[in-house]
Amino acid sequence: MRFLVLTLTVLLAACHGNYQRNIHGNESSPYFFVPIDSTMKLTKPVTIPANTEHIFFQDARLMTIHDVNRYLPYCELQISVPRARAQRVDPDEFVIFRVYQMSKFQLASNGIMRVGMKDDDADGEDFQLMATVMELYSERQPEVQRLLCAAWGLPQDMSFVTIRMIREQLAGFFQLTLQMGDQPSSNVRIPAQRTRRNVLGY
Repeated sequence: MRFLVLTLTVLLAACHGNYQRNIHGNESSPYFFVPIDSTMKLTKPVTIPANTEHIFFQDARLMTIHDVNRYLPYCELQISVPRARAQRVDPDEFVIFRVYQMSKFQLASNGIMRVGMKDDDADGEDFQLMATVMELYSERQPEVQRLLCAAWGLPQDMSFVTIRMIREQLAGFFQLTLQMGDQPSSNVRIPAQRTRRNVLGY
């Protein structure tokens, strides 16, 4: 029994060491996720169009949903409530207090992406969205809620966007600072109702 426990301990230590060397800190790995308490610093103002609650970033450019190439990585900044007038988001530092991932399927028929779950009897190609969602908080702009970074593709070819991809989409607008040590990268206190949680394990 003691031999079994010792063997398991050695194997776990080896796995942890392999993770530290090959994944943790590797921004090109789809398995290295944004840690909570990281920060997103908006360096220039952006405007959310009227009657919408989001604006998109792709390849370091700001765009509306109609201009986004859904087959390439992109990020989406979301606010809580759309308004009749355009809303400006000012330069600010946002704390990432919750991180999770989601995926969903859409059916593309005749080159058009259609929302909905897969229909086995339908003609067309089944596509999958793989998204990393980062919940944001700022004391000055609490209406700014989250950044979603994602890409569409065939399920057999898909993986979640990497931190490197996220940086590339947001370049020139957001600066991401990862929380990698024991000290928080920001002194902002998150309200109690906004639970700090990394659903991805760390």
